[in-house]
Amino acid sequence: MGRIAGVLGDARRSQRAFSMPSAGSYDIGARIFLAGLYRAVAADLGPFSGTEEILDIGAGPGHLAVELASRHSGVRVAGVDPDPEMSALAAGRAAEAGVGDRVRLVPGTAEALPFPDQSFDVVTSTLSLHHWDDADQGLKEVRRVLRPEGRAVIYDVPAWIARLEHEHTGFEQAVARAPFERRELRGFSWPGPLRILRRATLA
Repeated sequence: MGRIAGVLGDARRSQRAFSMPSAGSYDIGARIFLAGLYRAVAADLGPFSGTEEILDIGAGPGHLAVELASRHSGVRVAGVDPDPEMSALAAGRAAEAGVGDRVRLVPGTAEALPFPDQSFDVVTSTLSLHHWDDADQGLKEVRRVLRPEGRAVIYDVPAWIARLEHEHTGFEQAVARAPFERRELRGFSWPGPLRILRRATLA
């Protein structure tokens, strides 16, 4: 019970890191609490052929985008976040990691993605969907920017954890309504073997 309580405490702190008032504070919180998650997600999304175009929605300061570009030589990663300061931090992180030529970060929201139709082979998002103002519209946008054979892989918390932040977008319900032919929802092992998160694959 003590370990479970500790994990739930980490989940609460991770959630609140997404609501911190500044990009710098968020970046610190993400490095402390979410570094392992980004590594797990990057491994889970692969392998790639090396020519894929990937979009990370809610990219924040670019931890996942840089992890993907560093692990998978040749892939190109675009990240979108509503906070321009986050995008600036992410661009600096990509340059430091030597992948600045394959990672681009732009301001924008899930509900109005600033990309043409059928731009990406893979769209992903991590701990972001429950913050979207309109999850249904966001998932319609995900469908729009995906190529015909593409896939979206969305990682988020179940509704009962989202309510810790007094936000009530139900991940499971949004996935069920998503405009995709295939919708697969399962637990995702993090932290460690615990399946606190949910993983939706949409195609």
